[in-house]
Order: sequence, then C-alpha cells, then structure tokens
Amino acid sequence: MTIDVRQLVEKRFAEVEHAYGPVDCIRYALSVGLGLDPCDERQLRYVYEECEGGLRALPAMASVLSYAGHWSRDPALGLDWKRILHGEQRVTLHRPVPTAARVVASTRITDVIDKGRDRGAVLHARRDIADAGSGEPLASVTMVTFARGDGGHGGHGGHGDGLAPLPAVPGHAADAVTEFVLSAQAALQYRLAGDLNPLHADPRVAREAGFPRPILHGLCMFGLATWQATELLGGGDPALVRSLAGRFTAPLYPGERLRTEAWRHGALSRLGARARRHRAGSRSARAGVVHIVDGRTRALFHIAWRAPRVFLTQATTAVQMSSLLIDDSHPGIRIVTLNRPERMNALDGPTLEAFIAMVRECSAPGKDIRVIVIRGAGRCFSAGADLKWLASGVLADHGAHLRFQDRLQEMCETLEAADQVVIASIHGFALAGGLELAMSCDILVADEAAELGDEHIKRNLLPGGGGSQRLPRKIGLARGLFYLLTGRRIKGREAERIGLVAVAVNGAELADTTLALAQEVARTDGRALASMKLMARRGMELPLREGLWLERWSQHRYRQESSAMDSGVASFAAHGKTGAPKA
Repeated sequence: MTIDVRQLVEKRFAEVEHAYGPVDCIRYALSVGLGLDPCDERQLRYVYEECEGGLRALPAMASVLSYAGHWSRDPALGLDWKRILHGEQRVTLHRPVPTAARVVASTRITDVIDKGRDRGAVLHARRDIADAGSGEPLASVTMVTFARGDGGHGGHGGHGDGLAPLPAVPGHAADAVTEFVLSAQAALQYRLAGDLNPLHADPRVAREAGFPRPILHGLCMFGLATWQATELLGGGDPALVRSLAGRFTAPLYPGERLRTEAWRHGALSRLGARARRHRAGSRSARAGVVHIVDGRTRALFHIAWRAPRVFLTQATTAVQMSSLLIDDSHPGIRIVTLNRPERMNALDGPTLEAFIAMVRECSAPGKDIRVIVIRGAGRCFSAGADLKWLASGVLADHGAHLRFQDRLQEMCETLEAADQVVIASIHGFALAGGLELAMSCDILVADEAAELGDEHIKRNLLPGGGGSQRLPRKIGLARGLFYLLTGRRIKGREAERIGLVAVAVNGAELADTTLALAQEVARTDGRALASMKLMARRGMELPLREGLWLERWSQHRYRQESSAMDSGVASFAAHGKTGAPKA
C-alpha cells in the first residue's frame, strides 16, 4: 500500500490524558536501566521514594507522557511499519517534570519529507503536553521517524517545523568519561515505559526488519543519556534540564557496555558524546544535545555515548565520575584522583560539582568509606581555578562567577564537614584554589619538594575558596599575611615545619606513605573518626568552655550510637597498655 501524505498530515489524533505518580516515575527510571547498583545514591534518587531529598523524575520521562501509541501500524496510513526506525527525539521542558501529575496531550504530524524511491521518507510528529487541570504547558516533544520502505511517493507535506540540524560532536579528546553496562533485558524492560513495538522484543520481527535480534529502543538510550548528562555536568539536579535532543543513526543492542565521553566549551558548556560499536569495517554513532539552564547561565550540552560491542566482563573497582577517577579497591578507603592533567588539574564548575557529589555519595546507604584520599593526576596536585574556563565567559557573567565562587566554598565546606577523614596527597604544586582544596582536607601529606602557595595576589585576584581565612588559622596571622600578600610558594619540608602540612616525605615515598596512613586510620570505627573530627574542627571555632561541653556531648552521643567504645574499654582492660594479653 502506498503512503498517503494527505492522510498523514491531516490525521487527527485523539487527546490522551495520562495520570501518573511516584510508582510510574520509578518504573520509568528502572526501564531505562537505573537501579542496577542499588547502593548508588545517584540512581536511588530516581527509584526509591524515601531517599534523601525525595524522589525525582527523570527529565526524559516527558517523552512517554500521554504517548499516542504505535500509530504507524494504522493500515489507513499506508506505512510499512516493520521498517520504521526512530531517527531523532527532541524535548523542550517548560518546567521540571513533577513526580505526580495528570497531563493531557495532542499529537499531530507536522512534516513528511520524501527522500526518494528506495531511500525512504522522514516523518515529524509533535506532541504538546500540558497539565490537564490548569492547562499549563509541561513539555513539547518532537519525534522524527525514518520510514525506510515508504520513499518515492513524490510529495512533501505538512506545515514544516523548522528543525535545526543537531550540532556536531567535538573532535578533540573528551573532558570527562563514565561507563554504564546495559542489562541484557534492557529492551524488554523498556517496554514498561509503554513502547510495545515488537521490533524490540520479538526475534522474528527483528529478523524481518533486517536485524539479527531485537534492538534497543532509541528512547531507552535517550533517557539514560539524559541521566548521565545531568550527573556529569548538571550536578545531579534534573531541574536544570531545559531541553534535550538525540539523533539515532545506528542500532544498539541490550547487554552492551556504554562509555560516555563529555566535552565542555566555556561558559556555554557543551557536553557531547560518541557511541561507537567496534566491528571490522563498521562504526556507528549517536549524538545528541542536552540544554541545561542554571539561573541566568545557559549551558548547551552535546551528549554522546560510545558502545564497544563487548560481552560483560569482570567489573573494575576504578570508575570515572566526571573529571574525577574513583578507586574503592582498598577496604574503607576511597582514592579520588583529580583527572585533568592536561589542565594541571585546574578546577572548573563541573569539577566542583563532581567533588560535592562524590563526598555525599561516600555516605550513601551500604557504603563503608572511612577515609577519602585526594590526589592529582600528572605533574601536580592542582593549579587552582581553571582561569581559561573562567575567561571563556564566566567572569563576564557576574551571576555565573558568583555561583562558581559559591560552589568552590561549598566544595571546601563539604570536605570539612564530611564524616570521612580526608587526606590530601600533594605532589608538584598546590596553588591558589588547589591550596584551598588541600587546606579543606583533614590531613595533608606532601612531597618535600612540592610547592604550596596562594598566588591570587600576583594576578590581582582575591581568594574565593577560603584561602584568606584558612591559611592564617593554620600557620598564624603573621605568616599567613606574609604568604597571602607576597604570593610566595612554600616548599613541602618548610610547610611541614610551620604546620601547614602534617607530613613531608621524599616524592618516591609519597603514594606508599599516604596509603599506609589511610589504612591506619581506616582501621578505626567510622563513628569514632567522624566524632573526633567534629570535636576538633568545631571546637576550634568555640571558646574553650563551649569546646569542652562539645567534647562531653560528642562522647555521650557516640556511646549511644556505637558499642565500639565499650569494646575498646574492654580490650584495653584485658590487654593492658601495651596490648599484650594478661597472664
């Protein structure tokens, strides 16, 4: 049957009303693959209704609200539905997707483009979603489908929706990388979201369409990519997402390992990704756009994901989280490597967000992390704030610059307030914001040849991460002012002498010394470590009498929360001061 362009553009879809709640949000998140790690707080916030901060709805969930169904199977339209593929998806969010609502939507075909005989046709369908009660717009969804068997009808119909081409993915090395392994049941799971196209479930239908087995829904990847983008550069806040777009140029299959590569470009940050399946002579790619708004600062993210065609292999304990490399292979210890060596581990906005999220994740249910070690990749610990990133447009936007300063201070305060003991392992140099990061840690271990300093004054800048306050408190007002006003650097051995660092060692011994110290501390009860840290840090801000009261209160609370104190006293009584058993 020949495609009927007039039937398509004049088709009147019935309005679809859709009432949903928290359970539906959880079902959608599970359908795109979240929840595979039940102890990952970043995933739990979408699949557990009582998580800290409350349940959140994935922004891409707008794609399935008030869905008109598999309308291409309508015989009156004359489409070869088995050969239809999803080409692009674009979503504009007029407000964040709530976790419960009653919405209504109308769908219409806005464009039909003939690509020629044997080349198929392209169909654009638009769905406008609004609150069923108030009529307030929620989202506008455009779905572009490729009807591979329906070209050559000789027509072009519709009103035209002026879709701009999606921007290309950058060609240089990515700034951030993460991985995600899809379940072998991913396509079957996504049917829970309402897309029942048998192409994704029935091997026979898949073979008839030219695929060896059922392929993954494009919208499943769309939802997962949005979550990855939000975590990588959006600080994990789905409310920041304003628009999304994805292009699907080749099929992906359930069970594949996805490697997401992200790129940033200035204040209008862009996140991009490539999806590549490596086979002999074959390469496929998917690319898309995620538009995130934070206050007055707009960020355009090009997102992509790379999917090497591999079978599930043994998982490694080291993963990449934005610009941080995370290693949880040592019991009770998390080793965090600032992984921007090409930028001297300079701190930009996304890196600050990653630090904050990383520390909070250490206290997630099921985690037993007592010590966090922070170090830098390449030649140094950290050169400070990323001045090139700031100069690319952030400084010109006063609001954006203030938000960066707020995040810098929040990162430092988060480290200081963490339940974990935080150890800085410093080599090369720790300057300006890098020194502020180090001074927020509880114990500083440095290469004796390392250089530490606050060089803000040399560039007519002022500290924004607490350098003017923490440095005098650590080494005294006289020395603190000397180094703040001159911008001079302090060698590791001298930093140990004046009390800026706890230990200075030969550079060849730095890694082993830091790890041995972390292991020594991690053998202690986690609540005891958190309580001791709280007493010392908060006590420094209090008069002595109030500090002593804090110590008594902390001891009383610790004994109520943990039996470790009683067992420690019993062990001491049994073994004596030397720890040797009594005769």
